[in-house]
Amino acid sequence: MVMVKNRPYNLTVFLSTSDNEYARDGFEPEGLVSGCNHIDINSSINSGSGHILGVSSAMGIVAAPLIGFYCASKWAVEALHDSLAQEVKSFGIKVTLLEPGAFATDFGSPLSMKTSQELEVYAELRNRVSVRLSTEERGDPNATAEAILQIIDAEDPPLQFAVGSGVLPLVRGVYADHLATWETWEAVSNGAQGTPISHR
Repeated sequence: MVMVKNRPYNLTVFLSTSDNEYARDGFEPEGLVSGCNHIDINSSINSGSGHILGVSSAMGIVAAPLIGFYCASKWAVEALHDSLAQEVKSFGIKVTLLEPGAFATDFGSPLSMKTSQELEVYAELRNRVSVRLSTEERGDPNATAEAILQIIDAEDPPLQFAVGSGVLPLVRGVYADHLATWETWEAVSNGAQGTPISHR
């Protein structure tokens, strides 16, 4: 049995202008507010097989302005499925996170967006983001199905699968920056450990 879970819309909001309603709108489509992303896997546990496909995003690996709640919800989806994969592995159940980049679909169109009030102080940033998104190269969704079927049919499918050619270059750059920062501050980090305390 293969189970797929995805969200129906995006949310564009400056975090400093948002409220609890926007936060809920950001997380609830993922099932992270009510139901806590409950997945009924009893039948898969009983059969000793199954494959859960969670739809994350490139924004579940990195973050971007204007869509902070969307990014945060996808980061949560990543963590939940990572934990889930460890919980169900012994039952023969596989878990794969699909992490698509930009594709030529209606997702991100005005019909699929919820937007907060606009403040003049953010106008320049909003314009820069809009220009970048309008010129961004987008993948052909018709080419995606075959790749997903290969993942489903794989004997040892990946936990994380970058959908499209734009994700991996983006992640390489961001992770390289993260590692460089952690390594620069490694001595301070190690100092924060203090003297090891033995459990008694």
